[in-house]
Amino acid sequence: MIPVVIGSSAGGPKTLKKLLSGVDVLRVPLIVAQHNLSSEVESFAKWIEIETGKKVVLVKDRELLRPGIVYLPVKDRDIVLAGGEMVRVVEPDGRITPSIDRLFESAAFYLKDRAVAIVLGGLGKDGVMGAKRIAESGGRVIVQSDPEFGYLPEQVSKEVERVAKRSLDEIILILRTMVG
Repeated sequence: MIPVVIGSSAGGPKTLKKLLSGVDVLRVPLIVAQHNLSSEVESFAKWIEIETGKKVVLVKDRELLRPGIVYLPVKDRDIVLAGGEMVRVVEPDGRITPSIDRLFESAAFYLKDRAVAIVLGGLGKDGVMGAKRIAESGGRVIVQSDPEFGYLPEQVSKEVERVAKRSLDEIILILRTMVG
Protein backbone atom coordinates (compact mmCIF):
# COMPACT_ATOMS: atom_id res chain seq x y z
CA MET A 1 0.00 0.00 0.00
CA ILE A 2 1.55 3.25 -1.15
CA PRO A 3 0.29 6.47 0.47
CA VAL A 4 -0.29 9.66 -1.49
CA VAL A 5 1.11 12.89 -0.04
CA ILE A 6 -0.73 16.16 -0.60
CA GLY A 7 0.57 19.69 -0.09
CA SER A 8 -1.85 22.58 0.05
CA SER A 9 -1.88 26.18 1.16
CA ALA A 10 -4.17 29.08 0.26
CA GLY A 11 -7.53 27.86 -1.00
CA GLY A 12 -6.72 24.38 0.25
CA PRO A 13 -9.62 23.58 2.57
CA LYS A 14 -12.23 24.18 -0.13
CA THR A 15 -10.13 22.30 -2.70
CA LEU A 16 -9.48 19.37 -0.37
CA LYS A 17 -13.20 19.12 0.33
CA LYS A 18 -13.96 18.93 -3.40
CA LEU A 19 -11.12 16.46 -4.00
CA LEU A 20 -12.19 14.09 -1.21
CA SER A 21 -15.89 14.41 -2.08
CA GLY A 22 -15.12 13.36 -5.65
CA VAL A 23 -13.60 10.03 -4.63
CA ASP A 24 -16.20 7.50 -3.46
CA VAL A 25 -13.74 5.00 -2.00
CA LEU A 26 -10.17 5.88 -1.04
CA ARG A 27 -8.03 2.82 -1.62
CA VAL A 28 -4.84 4.45 -0.37
CA PRO A 29 -3.94 6.55 2.68
CA LEU A 30 -3.70 10.30 2.07
CA ILE A 31 -1.24 12.33 4.14
CA VAL A 32 -1.97 16.05 4.01
CA ALA A 33 0.16 19.07 4.89
CA GLN A 34 -2.35 21.94 4.84
CA HIS A 35 -1.00 25.37 5.77
CA ASN A 36 -2.72 27.94 7.93
CA LEU A 37 -4.87 25.72 10.12
CA SER A 38 -2.97 25.85 13.44
CA SER A 39 -5.70 26.47 15.99
CA GLU A 40 -8.48 25.22 13.71
CA VAL A 41 -7.01 21.83 12.76
CA GLU A 42 -9.46 19.85 14.92
CA SER A 43 -12.43 21.75 13.51
CA PHE A 44 -11.06 21.30 10.00
CA ALA A 45 -10.70 17.52 10.51
CA LYS A 46 -14.29 17.25 11.75
CA TRP A 47 -15.54 19.43 8.90
CA ILE A 48 -13.77 17.24 6.31
CA GLU A 49 -15.28 14.11 7.86
CA ILE A 50 -18.80 15.57 7.87
CA GLU A 51 -18.60 17.11 4.40
CA THR A 52 -16.88 14.22 2.61
CA GLY A 53 -17.67 11.10 4.63
CA LYS A 54 -13.93 10.30 4.79
CA LYS A 55 -12.29 9.29 8.06
CA VAL A 56 -9.67 11.79 9.23
CA VAL A 57 -7.00 10.94 11.80
CA LEU A 58 -5.17 13.71 13.62
CA VAL A 59 -1.68 12.34 14.17
CA LYS A 60 -0.42 13.12 17.68
CA ASP A 61 2.60 10.80 17.70
CA ARG A 62 2.79 7.83 15.30
CA GLU A 63 0.11 6.10 13.28
CA LEU A 64 0.11 2.98 11.16
CA LEU A 65 -1.19 3.91 7.70
CA ARG A 66 -4.43 2.35 6.54
CA PRO A 67 -6.19 2.68 3.20
CA GLY A 68 -9.09 5.09 3.05
CA ILE A 69 -7.85 7.34 5.85
CA VAL A 70 -6.84 11.01 5.60
CA TYR A 71 -3.99 11.89 7.97
CA LEU A 72 -3.38 15.42 9.30
CA PRO A 73 -0.88 16.55 11.92
CA VAL A 74 -2.02 18.04 15.20
CA LYS A 75 -1.54 21.74 15.78
CA ASP A 76 1.96 23.18 15.33
CA ARG A 77 3.60 19.97 14.09
CA ASP A 78 5.02 18.75 10.80
CA ILE A 79 3.86 15.39 9.47
CA VAL A 80 6.32 12.96 7.84
CA LEU A 81 6.53 9.37 6.77
CA ALA A 82 8.38 7.13 9.20
CA GLY A 83 8.85 4.17 6.91
CA GLY A 84 6.61 3.04 4.08
CA GLU A 85 3.61 2.27 6.28
CA MET A 86 3.92 4.65 9.23
CA VAL A 87 3.41 8.38 9.69
CA ARG A 88 4.49 10.55 12.60
CA VAL A 89 4.57 14.16 13.70
CA VAL A 90 7.75 16.07 14.48
CA GLU A 91 8.66 19.48 15.86
CA PRO A 92 8.58 22.07 13.08
CA ASP A 93 11.89 23.32 11.74
CA GLY A 94 10.60 26.25 9.74
CA ARG A 95 8.17 29.14 9.80
CA ILE A 96 5.28 27.36 8.14
CA THR A 97 3.55 24.37 9.68
CA PRO A 98 2.94 21.80 8.61
CA SER A 99 5.83 21.81 6.16
CA ILE A 100 4.98 20.50 2.70
CA ASP A 101 8.69 20.19 1.93
CA ARG A 102 9.32 17.92 4.93
CA LEU A 103 6.36 15.68 4.05
CA PHE A 104 7.42 15.39 0.42
CA GLU A 105 11.09 14.82 1.30
CA SER A 106 10.11 11.97 3.63
CA ALA A 107 8.04 10.43 0.82
CA ALA A 108 11.01 10.67 -1.55
CA PHE A 109 13.28 9.05 1.06
CA TYR A 110 11.01 6.13 1.98
CA LEU A 111 8.99 5.55 -1.19
CA LYS A 112 11.57 6.50 -3.85
CA ASP A 113 10.11 5.90 -7.34
CA ARG A 114 6.75 4.82 -5.86
CA ALA A 115 6.12 8.26 -4.30
CA VAL A 116 3.09 10.19 -5.53
CA ALA A 117 2.72 13.84 -4.51
CA ILE A 118 -0.16 16.17 -5.29
CA VAL A 119 0.39 19.94 -5.10
CA LEU A 120 -2.77 21.99 -4.74
CA GLY A 121 -3.09 25.78 -4.67
CA GLY A 122 -0.95 28.04 -2.56
CA LEU A 123 0.89 31.33 -2.34
CA GLY A 124 4.37 30.39 -1.10
CA LYS A 125 7.20 28.13 -2.17
CA ASP A 126 6.96 25.52 0.59
CA GLY A 127 6.72 22.26 -1.33
CA VAL A 128 9.02 23.12 -4.23
CA MET A 129 12.16 21.49 -2.76
CA GLY A 130 10.24 18.43 -1.58
CA ALA A 131 8.61 18.01 -5.00
CA LYS A 132 12.06 18.28 -6.55
CA ARG A 133 13.29 15.43 -4.30
CA ILE A 134 10.36 13.25 -5.29
CA ALA A 135 11.02 13.85 -8.98
CA GLU A 136 14.75 13.16 -8.51
CA SER A 137 13.93 9.85 -6.80
CA GLY A 138 11.79 8.83 -9.78
CA GLY A 139 8.45 9.51 -8.08
CA ARG A 140 5.45 11.25 -9.56
CA VAL A 141 4.53 14.92 -8.94
CA ILE A 142 1.09 16.13 -9.95
CA VAL A 143 0.28 19.85 -9.74
CA GLN A 144 -3.18 21.32 -9.91
CA SER A 145 -3.54 23.24 -13.18
CA ASP A 146 -6.68 25.13 -12.18
CA PRO A 147 -6.17 26.33 -8.60
CA GLU A 148 -7.70 29.44 -7.11
CA PHE A 149 -4.21 30.37 -5.87
CA GLY A 150 -1.72 29.31 -8.54
CA TYR A 151 1.63 30.54 -7.25
CA LEU A 152 2.77 27.32 -5.55
CA PRO A 153 1.79 24.97 -8.40
CA GLU A 154 3.42 27.41 -10.85
CA GLN A 155 6.69 27.45 -8.86
CA VAL A 156 6.76 23.65 -8.66
CA SER A 157 6.12 23.44 -12.41
CA LYS A 158 8.99 25.86 -13.13
CA GLU A 159 11.56 24.26 -10.85
CA VAL A 160 10.80 20.53 -11.02
CA GLU A 161 11.35 18.30 -14.02
CA ARG A 162 8.67 15.80 -15.03
CA VAL A 163 5.64 17.46 -13.47
CA ALA A 164 2.16 16.42 -14.56
CA LYS A 165 -0.26 19.35 -14.67
CA ARG A 166 -3.82 18.20 -14.09
CA SER A 167 -7.12 19.89 -13.34
CA LEU A 168 -8.77 19.10 -10.02
CA ASP A 169 -11.27 16.87 -11.83
CA GLU A 170 -8.40 14.94 -13.44
CA ILE A 171 -6.69 14.56 -10.04
CA ILE A 172 -9.94 13.15 -8.66
CA LEU A 173 -9.99 10.59 -11.48
CA ILE A 174 -6.39 9.62 -10.71
CA LEU A 175 -7.24 9.06 -7.03
CA ARG A 176 -10.31 7.02 -8.01
CA THR A 177 -8.16 4.59 -9.95
CA MET A 178 -5.37 4.18 -7.40
CA VAL A 179 -5.32 0.76 -5.79
CA GLY A 180 -3.66 0.24 -2.41
